[in-house]
Amino acid sequence: MAPSSGDWGIFLPLDERWSVDSRRDDRYEQRIVSFASVGLLVQVVVVYVANALFKLRGDLWMRGVAVEYVFSLHSLTTSFGDFLAQYPTLLHLFEMLWLVLVISSVLLFLLTGWSQAVFASLFVGMHFGMLLSASSRWSPSSP
Repeated sequence: MAPSSGDWGIFLPLDERWSVDSRRDDRYEQRIVSFASVGLLVQVVVVYVANALFKLRGDLWMRGVAVEYVFSLHSLTTSFGDFLAQYPTLLHLFEMLWLVLVISSVLLFLLTGWSQAVFASLFVGMHFGMLLSASSRWSPSSP
């Protein structure tokens, strides 16, 4: 079984950046890489690459209507999602952006510094949008 993201925290050098006294140390400007930081990044990229492969095999994603379809299912969306569903062009833009992001997620390995941070923030922003627009009460037994 693969370790969860939280499990990697046991091995990450979190004290190098997040401790109270880390700012007083000369090591603050150093890049910190550990087995766990590489493992966590590999785990995240593998999930995104697998996501991309499944999307590229799916008919709805290749036709560009997957997100619009999901947003038409009101049991899967919040009121913000229902609002966004009124703008199919915007949904299509988000769909293409997400597809490009998951396909190019391998760049998380290749980019460094600010470019990696900006690229990663695109994923964070898309996930935040999903959090705002997708409902968590989508089980078949939900009313």
